Amino acid sequence: MDLFEFNGHQYLLSVDFYSKWPEIAKLEQPNSSCVIQHLKSLFARYGIPDEALSDNGPQFASAEFRKFAQEYEFRHLTSSPHFPQSNGQVERMVQTIKHLLEKAKDPYLAILDYRNTPFEELGLSPAQLFLARRLRTKLPVSATLLKPQNAEFVKESLKTRQAKQKRKFDKHVPKSDLKPLIPGEKVLIKHNDQWIHGSVAEKHELPRSYVVKGNNGRKYRRNRRDLRPTNSNPAEVREKEENLEITPFLDHAAQHGSMDRVDRKPERKRTIGNTEEIQKDAPQKIQSPVKTRSGREIKLPSRFRD
Repeated sequence: MDLFEFNGHQYLLSVDFYSKWPEIAKLEQPNSSCVIQHLKSLFARYGIPDEALSDNGPQFASAEFRKFAQEYEFRHLTSSPHFPQSNGQVERMVQTIKHLLEKAKDPYLAILDYRNTPFEELGLSPAQLFLARRLRTKLPVSATLLKPQNAEFVKESLKTRQAKQKRKFDKHVPKSDLKPLIPGEKVLIKHNDQWIHGSVAEKHELPRSYVVKGNNGRKYRRNRRDLRPTNSNPAEVREKEENLEITPFLDHAAQHGSMDRVDRKPERKRTIGNTEEIQKDAPQKIQSPVKTRSGREIKLPSRFRD
């Protein structure tokens, strides 16, 4: 399951994992109640699934949706946050359906044709896999071909097709798998395009997924790809980052004298007898604070204050 937007409207897309049969519903409101009503209608037509997979959107992560899953007795699984590839089938189907809606004059006929088009490797269409028969379209077809069919060989054909797709995908990814992580192991966690320090709390029930705890006390769920083992101490890292931030300003100050501003008073003269003595006041140094581009004042470590 996934939500997508098209021409200013929100749609719910559901795909049968086995047959790739798509179902689309226009949402009056993009909230949990509306999503649940459309899913209830879908389950009434085809039956309640054993498992339903979605992302972590608010419509699926709400308490209302959890209650719905308990009442209808199906297992609700969610993909890893920030890792849409783990729910790749529906993500790819979203692109296919959007392409159909953009190109077709009649979107209903376009979806009908898609459901009735055989897969190249299988020779069977989503309709044949899902309903065990072909669907009648505007194209002429004999009545014999519209009769229900038995597709016992489908499972082996699907395995062959998936293995072929896996071989193509593996050509573009590293050969070795990422090392599994153990609870308590220190890691860097990718969060909002930044890497923060934390540790592994536990292994999630889904493959290559972990529950981790950041040093800020919050818990996150991440795919193994977004976790990096580390032995560094967060305090040491912060000190190094501060030093790296301070050093350019110190170098600039040393070259241009921006750390100290010198206020000089004009020379004063006084007469002693017939002798004129020029008296100079010593320069007065006034410390000017160094600030970052964002305006934050940098407080130098003690070793730089001499």
